Amino acid sequence: MAELEVEVVQGAASHNGQDRLEVRLRSLFAEQRRLREELERTRAQLDQVNAEVLQFQEEYCTNAEREEEYGRCLQKVLGFDTTLDPELLACAGATTGGQTLLEIIEELEREAGQSSSPEVQ
Repeated sequence: MAELEVEVVQGAASHNGQDRLEVRLRSLFAEQRRLREELERTRAQLDQVNAEVLQFQEEYCTNAEREEEYGRCLQKVLGFDTTLDPELLACAGATTGGQTLLEIIEELEREAGQSSSPEVQ
């Protein structure tokens, strides 16, 4: 993170202004730190839920019939088809501009989510 440089002109009247500046900066940086910590906790929780979803899918989809059932239910819950067209992936891969596969998938999910039902968004 870039360091903030604040130039304060010293003078008889600036001491009180400097105190207010310091209080404000401390407050802002404390809030920034709190939000970063909250974000880290939230990411950890999201990673855990994602792992549970993948584990449940793996345990449930033991054959082609259950896999199809899972896909239909997932589409009903999410409001859009989650299967990725291999041609779409190939096209996206050709125009990635340095994106990773994960970034491509996230972009496709965002685009698909724009047309999903309001309760999913």
